[in-house]
Amino acid sequence: MNTAQIKEEIRKLDRTDKSEIYRWIDEEATCDILFELEKDWYAYQGPLGDVVHKGAYFFASKDGFLIGSYETFDDAIAALIREAEYPS
Repeated sequence: MNTAQIKEEIRKLDRTDKSEIYRWIDEEATCDILFELEKDWYAYQGPLGDVVHKGAYFFASKDGFLIGSYETFDDAIAALIREAEYPS
């Protein structure tokens, strides 16, 4: 069944069934969006810089410049501290 056929079948449904399908689609879309948001998130934002968790790694950056990628949050924060103490 292709998209056009699915749309045609939905058009044939009564209002209650359509509402249920639209609600289900909205829930699926919301779940997809939340899943995407959970993949990339700020673990730290502050005067030292930023640490972003993306996939399996933590990326440390300062003023928009990447300092490095690290396997742990602690390593990323340590890199920001080193960069603050000894700027490159």
